[in-house]
Amino acid sequence: MPELPEVETVANTLRPLIQNAIITNVWTSNLRMRSQLSEIDKQLLLGKKIYGVSRTGKYLILELFEWYLLIHFGMSGRLIVAKNLQEKEYITKSLNHIHMYLNFSNKFVLLHDPRRFGGVRMISRINIKTPADLSALLNLGLEPLSDRFCANRLFKMTRGVTRNIKIFLMDGKQIAGVGNIYATEALFRAGIIPTIACFKLSISKCSQLVACLKTVLSNAISKGGSSLRDFSGLEGERGSFVDEHLIYGKKESCVICNTELVKKTIGQRATTFCPRCQR
Repeated sequence: MPELPEVETVANTLRPLIQNAIITNVWTSNLRMRSQLSEIDKQLLLGKKIYGVSRTGKYLILELFEWYLLIHFGMSGRLIVAKNLQEKEYITKSLNHIHMYLNFSNKFVLLHDPRRFGGVRMISRINIKTPADLSALLNLGLEPLSDRFCANRLFKMTRGVTRNIKIFLMDGKQIAGVGNIYATEALFRAGIIPTIACFKLSISKCSQLVACLKTVLSNAISKGGSSLRDFSGLEGERGSFVDEHLIYGKKESCVICNTELVKKTIGQRATTFCPRCQR
């Protein structure tokens, strides 16, 4: 599933391509997704200008004057840019799971989602004045790269919480945008075993975890995210942070102490950790 760095990468790449552009046509498939634009939505989008492209949590946001157009990529979603009609026709004939495209006169932005766990929706901006208002409406937790996410805040958030820290990090209602990849990498770098109960984390461990999570996410954004299975950039480019993974997806021994790595399922997600380095 695309996580915060992958969605941020898409936003950063898409912004210069469509900001201030006008939507001239909208198409959607008849295949069911978690959410899809209605015929009324599509009519509302026609002729509208894109004022900005941003991200909150794992949502890509296209900012219109009166609306937000939100795209969630689910497990396998990605955007593809076609520079002209011929490219768009080639892509739609080559791929079976194009579920939406936006036409901007001389270019197209297509949503490809083979597993169909993603979704597209529109939200009125009338009562949404700040990014925090939008996050609250979407029931999202703290943005991990914001100043609000700090050691003291994490320490307070985890008091009395008995579930393990790995599940807590991936709970979007607590911390927005963090999934299996970056939770696994951050915990390894912080030397924290993923199965430890949240309330057992000391303030010093919270400080290490916050620092490591921010570093991992920032570095991943600078590398275009992690290309695993379905994710790639708008033109198929590879997210190279996958080359810097220290533990996620690894099968060999620990890169630090050479101890055999442990693999188990936590919260229905495969988890790898080092029993010696992570305590």
